[in-house]
Amino acid sequence: MPAAPSHKSPLGFPTGNWSLMPAVLIAAAWWLLTRPYQGIWHDGVFYAAQALHRLHPGRYAQDVFFMYGSQDDYTLFGLLQAGLTGHLGADRAFLLLSAVGAALWGYALLRLLSRWQAGFPLAAALVLVLSVDPHYGGFDVLSYGERFASPRVFSEALVLLALPWWLDGRRLLALCAAAGAALLHPLIALAGFGVFAWALLRPRASRPLLLWLALLAAGLLGMQLLLWAGASPRLDEAWRQLVARRSPFVFPGLWLWSDWLRVALDASLLWLASRRLGDEAGRLAAWVLPVLALGMLGALAADGMGVQLAIAAQLQRVQWLAHLLALALVIPLGLALWRAGGWDRYLAVGMAGSLVYPLNLGGLVLPLVYGVYRWGARRLPDGPPAGGLPWLLFLSIPGAGLGLWLFYFASDLVLLGSTDGRPLWQLTFIEMPVALGGLFAGRALAKRLHRETAWLWAYGACVLLIGAANWDIRKPWSTVYDPPARTLAIAPVQAMIPENAVVYWESAVYVTPDNLARLDRGFERAWFWLQRANYASFDQAAGNVFHRETAMETARRAAHLRRWGFRDGNLDWQARVNPPRKFRLSLARLQGVCADPALDFVITDSRLPEARLGFTDPLTGRAFSVYDCGALRRRDG
Repeated sequence: MPAAPSHKSPLGFPTGNWSLMPAVLIAAAWWLLTRPYQGIWHDGVFYAAQALHRLHPGRYAQDVFFMYGSQDDYTLFGLLQAGLTGHLGADRAFLLLSAVGAALWGYALLRLLSRWQAGFPLAAALVLVLSVDPHYGGFDVLSYGERFASPRVFSEALVLLALPWWLDGRRLLALCAAAGAALLHPLIALAGFGVFAWALLRPRASRPLLLWLALLAAGLLGMQLLLWAGASPRLDEAWRQLVARRSPFVFPGLWLWSDWLRVALDASLLWLASRRLGDEAGRLAAWVLPVLALGMLGALAADGMGVQLAIAAQLQRVQWLAHLLALALVIPLGLALWRAGGWDRYLAVGMAGSLVYPLNLGGLVLPLVYGVYRWGARRLPDGPPAGGLPWLLFLSIPGAGLGLWLFYFASDLVLLGSTDGRPLWQLTFIEMPVALGGLFAGRALAKRLHRETAWLWAYGACVLLIGAANWDIRKPWSTVYDPPARTLAIAPVQAMIPENAVVYWESAVYVTPDNLARLDRGFERAWFWLQRANYASFDQAAGNVFHRETAMETARRAAHLRRWGFRDGNLDWQARVNPPRKFRLSLARLQGVCADPALDFVITDSRLPEARLGFTDPLTGRAFSVYDCGALRRRDG
């Protein structure tokens, strides 16, 4: 592997930036293809709403998500988003932050990877990192390089920028970047600080195992001191049950076996890279590996001890950097093994095969491959025999993985098309085996024609055009919140409902104009269309690990909704995809849910004579009715 170039441009890339342009095109193309823009979506909904809360605190003060504090208390990102939202509106501010975050993240990744690779290997590494499943942690909740505006994207980018600065000896600059990442998202920045701490401590420790034990013991003691000092409440059993039911991913002890296999695969790849790659790539892998191990052990210990602050910190999130770096080093590691020849080539084939197994089974396959590799290297140190059992064994590893991947992907393809909203050919093209297979096949042909550089230019340009043409997949009936027609239609409702009122906007499944069934999440309509506090929903319970009061009040409101047959009363993670069926609205049910004095208005798509007002969304044609709970309580009394 070539050493890092000694001459850098002002942007931090090696000199002769023109040679990096194909990689820039490929990075941009695959970001656009694999991370299309869906508007305000996923956790971006919470950050966009927190910006509105900063602008209009009185309107959301009684919303269960904001009443006792939210994630916005731990980041400065909300200040930036609130400022942009006040000038541009929620939709345009979110679009701008998504685009800037994507550009910064892509630049940071390219700057890091270009230190170790160039030309085709760099292009292959970029395609691999951007096309493989980026999810980490339990239950596939979080992923690196998210496709929506959030502080995590910016914090990850700053950590990725800090790593090359640290490797170059510019430690103050690296620490400043990591500090900036911490101000945006301290949990994401924890991985960067962990790497720097290990890089400083490891050379000073004669026995690395003792260092591991000392750091783990210090963490356990720190958690116990938090409990003794009362700085962090213990997660009592009632609180823990509510959090575990709604957000099991915060407890590593509740993770699925496939989640742990992903951790095992990342750890195996990093360990191989630390042993077989020289220079800074191997050193960086050696620094990240113990950070991953200590983070996972600390998270398990926090769960066992019930330390709320440590559980809310989710120490397991350090896995984002381990997952990304493990994949980023696959190409240089594979090339190093292949060039070594002999049994190392079999290990390279097995490592590549482990990446295509579904359900993260590669975390089980790769250690088995390494065991066979070590056995063969000891028994036949001069190299494996041509053909025979070793050849069949190692060829069966990628073959079985590709077969399983094809089976799972083909069986889920129609479902993916119906839920993702993108054409089936595009969903197939961005799958990692197809993406890398096409890149390598084109390179093989171009190499025969002595046009390898031209192939990278053509590939990057063509894929960039496809990605740009298909990047914006927003649907105006579901993800655009402030178009003039909708704002005009809902204005009478905003005029009728006081700003400090609490609204329950019922969620419902409806068929969109593109003939797809969608879950219309009512709390989003209340937050963005109406700009009022919403009563309760599954999503609004996302912050129940931060404050006990949030967990208890959310549970109370959800139980009240369940009693009267409303689907937003579900707080069970396992049932979130198939919530209880919707019952026909009746006056009795309406009066029952309005009996809670914390609720002021109900908005549903069902029409009863008691409705105070009705309006129609001009983008979907859906009709809604507004009911005054105060009037219904007086009538019932």
